[in-house]
Amino acid sequence: MRAAVRRLRRVLGRRGIAPLLLGTGKILHGLGSILTSEPNPPGSEALTRWADSRCWASVWVACGAITFGCAWLRIGRDRWGFIAALGPPFHWGSAYLWGAGVVTGSLSGGWRRSAGTRPATRG
Repeated sequence: MRAAVRRLRRVLGRRGIAPLLLGTGKILHGLGSILTSEPNPPGSEALTRWADSRCWASVWVACGAITFGCAWLRIGRDRWGFIAALGPPFHWGSAYLWGAGVVTGSLSGGWRRSAGTRPATRG
């Protein structure tokens, strides 16, 4: 087992291990989203307006496969793997910020109450 791990580290190098792990995680996240029974998770309305959440999960799987595949390439040729690794989290994060009202300004005061501060009262 140790010999296999050493051989894998030698083949991938330091830079190849990150896309290997990121790609595996994205593939598993996408498959988990495809196989769950909840079609549209709460907070993802900005993305599910354009496509179903299972479609977005397939984007996670595709980007994960690209990232995983680029882990085996030489330095300089693995650029698309790192770009594919950034795509889905950026889009989902943007959608959740938009859905939470941070961008639109319709953010409720619930986050203030959870932080222990009281909203200003009009008087």
